[in-house]
Amino acid sequence: MKNKKSMNIVTTSGMIFFSIGVLIHIHGLIFFSLIILLGVIMLSKHRHRVFPMDLFFLLYLVSNLILYKFSLYHPNSYYSLLNCFYIFILFVYIKISPRTCRSRIIIGFIVVVGFFFSLMTLMDFHALYISLKLYGLGDFCHYKNLFNPAGHLVNEWGSLILALLPFPFILYMCEKGFASRWIYLVPVVPLVMSIIVSFSRGLYLAFAVMLIVCQLLLILFARKYLLKVLMLCSVILILCAVFSYPMRKSVGTTISFFGSPSQVKSFQGRIRIWHTALNMFQNHPWTGTGGNNYALFQTQYMDNAEQRPLSGRAFNLYIQMLAEKGILGFISFFVFVLFLLFKMLRSIPHAEDQGKLKKIIYFSVAVALLVRDTNYSSLLTSFSTEYLFWYMLFTGNRI
Repeated sequence: MKNKKSMNIVTTSGMIFFSIGVLIHIHGLIFFSLIILLGVIMLSKHRHRVFPMDLFFLLYLVSNLILYKFSLYHPNSYYSLLNCFYIFILFVYIKISPRTCRSRIIIGFIVVVGFFFSLMTLMDFHALYISLKLYGLGDFCHYKNLFNPAGHLVNEWGSLILALLPFPFILYMCEKGFASRWIYLVPVVPLVMSIIVSFSRGLYLAFAVMLIVCQLLLILFARKYLLKVLMLCSVILILCAVFSYPMRKSVGTTISFFGSPSQVKSFQGRIRIWHTALNMFQNHPWTGTGGNNYALFQTQYMDNAEQRPLSGRAFNLYIQMLAEKGILGFISFFVFVLFLLFKMLRSIPHAEDQGKLKKIIYFSVAVALLVRDTNYSSLLTSFSTEYLFWYMLFTGNRI
């Protein structure tokens, strides 16, 4: 009880001091680093002991403070630093909140939000689909750039939909009643359909990876739930196949990966963008150009500015991380992420049944997001997707 009270004081103090820091910028970093150090020490269950997860998170946060110091343009990088603070608050909250409190209520809220977002996506797509049909236009893949659900780029929005997908799955798997369990199937179908109508090769691949990893982990650690998951996946895929039948040509083109000239051209454009980002990294190998600075400095590192496309992102998390945050940011981020994934994987056999299922689902989706970002940068450019990613990793290690 005393520890929880202390942590509430740390969290509140952190927000107050950081609000002051926002006004005075550089001096705010001093307050920020002090609160992080104080918070990590008090997060320990035993006095004078810091756990590995806390230590890795501290190193990640401190590295971001250093990267901000060496950023080539601080105003852009300041927002990247703000994200770190919000992730710190999430980390503290998950560490101190009761497990029963954060489970059903938060997951239920996320499920409702995901269901609403997926319906918005399908409604926007239906309106565009009807318009294209009226003009006699065929394969939707050629006009994907016209599809901006809720005013967002379809690839970025699709990554958020993928990050929202595990939560109705968890409610379905953890529900004991047969009739009530299938109620949770309702939000899953529009979420999967939203991924399908994105006609994104990266999202299709990430979704397949999620299913494969989930099935493998169930076979290894929770075979008694395998049939339930197979039934759910079969029903979802059948319903989605029926709904997407009118768009079968576009779905087939997407699955072919390089089956159309536009797909080939898109891939060639990304290779040129990756080359620009790697040039940026070669010029600033240790600390990069600074968070959120790729779009600002890309023209300075193009071999031929007239022939290379301009973009707000590098379309690859790993390359953009190197370009913006250098070796320091790359190592601190992925060492922490891999540590959390490995820790979660090792804990699966020792968890109780529902905890085991949650860990498997969170692990599968986290891996899928990392695969998805081999041809996008959702975890750098979309705060909502990034926040859900960290929520799954932190929660999966606290169940």
